Amino acid sequence: MDGANEQVHGDFRRKNREVGTHVKQTEPHLPCMNAAKGAIREFKKGHGRDMVREKSPKVLWDHCLERQGFVRSNIAHSSYGLAGQVPETMVSGETANISSIAEFKFYEWVMFRDTSIPFPDSKMVLGRDLGPALDIGPAMTRKVTSGTEKLFTGPQYARAGRDCRPSASQGARGI
Repeated sequence: MDGANEQVHGDFRRKNREVGTHVKQTEPHLPCMNAAKGAIREFKKGHGRDMVREKSPKVLWDHCLERQGFVRSNIAHSSYGLAGQVPETMVSGETANISSIAEFKFYEWVMFRDTSIPFPDSKMVLGRDLGPALDIGPAMTRKVTSGTEKLFTGPQYARAGRDCRPSASQGARGI
């Protein structure tokens, strides 16, 4: 415990006393007492770099953080406890699969199939990739936004070239 008011005076302290748990308070303001602070700092820096580099809207911050967390848990760090392995491998015991994060950058232009478009129009739509959809569909399912309020998920995506970016007159669909 680092001496925060919530831990020293609040419900946390009371509940620990009720169950008989001994809580030890650490000396305040020692940077070596919390090993996670460096990892959190790097996590936030990576998130900020992605958001600024891709000029993504601030409302997508949570998708960027989720993707950054997935990236950080699937790359090797210089932590002694990992023994040269990636955190995902150490936790699950299986080799980490990075194919879902290596395919596209955050907020990159992609073409995807929108099944809600009626027959005569092309179902291929231009959108922005927001990262892997970990809890929906097969392993390569992506989260994509087309500039509207809708968020699409599905495995059928292709990288859009520079010539596929919509002009101001074309709007979000751009095809």
